Amino acid sequence: MALENGEWTGSSSCRFPFWNNRRYPTSGPDGFDKMYLVHFSSEDPQSSMERWAGRVAVVTGASSGIGAAIAAELTKKGLKVVGLARRVERVQELSKSLQSATGKLYAVKCDVSNEPEVLAAFKWVKDNLRGVDVLINNAAVAYDTSLTGGSTEELKKMLDVNVLGLSVCTKQAFQSMKERGVDDGHIIHINSIWGHVPPGEIYAMYCATKHAVTALTEGLRREIIKLKSKIRVTSLSPGLVKTEMPPKEMLESRPALDAEDIADSVLYVLGTPPHVQVGRTFYTQTTASHVIWHWVRPTADLEVVEGV
Repeated sequence: MALENGEWTGSSSCRFPFWNNRRYPTSGPDGFDKMYLVHFSSEDPQSSMERWAGRVAVVTGASSGIGAAIAAELTKKGLKVVGLARRVERVQELSKSLQSATGKLYAVKCDVSNEPEVLAAFKWVKDNLRGVDVLINNAAVAYDTSLTGGSTEELKKMLDVNVLGLSVCTKQAFQSMKERGVDDGHIIHINSIWGHVPPGEIYAMYCATKHAVTALTEGLRREIIKLKSKIRVTSLSPGLVKTEMPPKEMLESRPALDAEDIADSVLYVLGTPPHVQVGRTFYTQTTASHVIWHWVRPTADLEVVEGV
């Protein structure tokens, strides 16, 4: 499938068998050229992860939920995974449970809102594993803090973790890739569906931080293109997920994804060929299947190959 004179031509086949072969083209947002609505099946992903075996991935917020699920799946795929977390003992316990995996999970204590801790964590990666090939920016906090009378400390914490922490980790990972000549690296932001829609009467600051992640994803992608690098950038935006973050009453009253669903999406994104860039993916839980809106666009020398 190719983009010629603004039109998509040719045909494509299903390269990744864990995606059903259904596609609904339309115009995408913000210059994205195509949207595909696909259904994510429950099959075990069979994407091409072999090229990542032995490479180094850093996962922030790896102590529970989405971060723990991603760290576990990448370790099973043969990567050397560095799990950053404040509750480092949880990552250590997860590592013990993965001793039979082909990869290895390393636990490093780090609060991403504390820049000296972030710098120390990435120095540990450099000293012990040479550097970073994949970064999963997953760490985040969410408080239902009122904008008119809420805690300034909570508002600041969301900005420090969800926006500034993500940005500092991104900078450190990119510099690690650049200084080692890694041009096939990948930076994945775990965003949220709330980073693409207006907020309601609650969680306004959390939504604001996720809108910032959307902007930072596109800004980073454009910077990398200007530098003529082929390092890829992806934003994954799930809806409600069964983790420690959402209130119990919210999880009990609404359909929700499992953390493993997001981990499977990370495997899909990493498993696409190096010449394919997945820009943004949105997904929510329905009663029948996971519904995913998937945007791709041509960037620099990266060829868009549709594989669903």
